[in-house]
Order: sequence, then C-alpha cells, then structure tokens
Amino acid sequence: MFDRRLIPPGINDERTRALMDAFDHASSLFDFSKLLMRNSSEIPDNMLELAIHDYSLKEFIPPDGLPVDAARRLIDKAWELHEKQGTDEGVQLGQSLLGATASITHWWQLHPKGAHDTQNVTVWFDRLLIDGATVYDQQHQDMARNMVHATKRWSQDTAVGFGVKTATKLHIGAISSYGGRFVAALPGPDPELHEVIEFVAAASVYGGTFKAGMEI
Repeated sequence: MFDRRLIPPGINDERTRALMDAFDHASSLFDFSKLLMRNSSEIPDNMLELAIHDYSLKEFIPPDGLPVDAARRLIDKAWELHEKQGTDEGVQLGQSLLGATASITHWWQLHPKGAHDTQNVTVWFDRLLIDGATVYDQQHQDMARNMVHATKRWSQDTAVGFGVKTATKLHIGAISSYGGRFVAALPGPDPELHEVIEFVAAASVYGGTFKAGMEI
C-alpha cells in the first residue's frame, strides 16, 4: 500500500491521491523482476525478439529465425559478435554460436593462388540445431550461410561449403551437403598402446565437387 505521506504537501489533494492509488494497484499486478534481463537466461521466450532488436542482431538472424537456444547464445555474445564482425574470427565465432565450426581458406593460401579477394568457407556442423534435421536441410544451411554473410569481410567474394565432421576410435566417416557419403573402416588401436587414437574425417562440397579427407 502506497504511503500517502510521501506525496508533497502542495499536491496532496484528492486527485493526486486517486492517481497514486491507481498506480499502486496497477504496479501490484506486475512482477518488476521480469525487467531485470541481464543475460539471455533471464529473458522469457516471448521477449527474445525484442532483445534481438535491442542488441542489433537482426542481420545475424535468417528470415526463418533461429532456434531459441541459438538466439540466446547470440544475445549473450552480442558485443563480441559486433566487435569481430568483418574478420575471420567473427565468422568462426558466428558459426560456433550455431553449433558449427568454420574453416576459411583465402585466395592467397591456395596453390596456385586463386582470384583476388576471394575465399572459401567450409561450415562443419558439430551439432544440428533442429530436431530430426540433417546437414542437407535447407533451413540449416540458410542459417549458416546467413551467418557467414553477416560476419565476413564484405569485400571478399565467398564460396560456402557444408559438411559434418566426426571423430571415433574405430571408424571414420563424413557426409557432404549434396548427399555423398564417405565411410572407411580402420583397425582398432593396438591393445598394447596406452593412448587412444582418434581418427577425424571430413567431407565438403564446393560447386558440386566432392572432397573427402582424413587427418590422424
């Protein structure tokens, strides 16, 4: 209950008291702690769109939107994402917020060198954001491609490839974005060795050309 003694004497009349009583009643129906949204975990789902607007994150969000968990990660990393925008680190940070990693190869790193101001970005999906989705799903690729465009140096012409990278103790495998599949069986580790050997496989697609590789 509002203490009417707090009203200055000069305006402590019936009209002011009625106004303060109305405000007191209205405020009692609202939980003001909901306004203390210091990080994404304190933001209700129905307020995420407003937070994305307030943090100027619209350009990082594709037309179909992002899953809630990914949107929350963007909000928590908003300042860092804006700071690194236009750099390789920004591209890699943006993809990490989508559950992916980005490998970047610039024109001058190719042998022979490629066309000036071009780069290849391979997006490796470490985990998929949409339940039941695969790397082939257009929505998943659109999220990653939009993030590349929003975070890369815009003066660079960029080719984007997609793939899934996996690590296992006994087998290696990879899936390309065009449905190609590469699987190789390897012998298990020597039982006399104390260290576990992990094999990493990768596959990517650029312009319809399938490439698969293995690193040990």
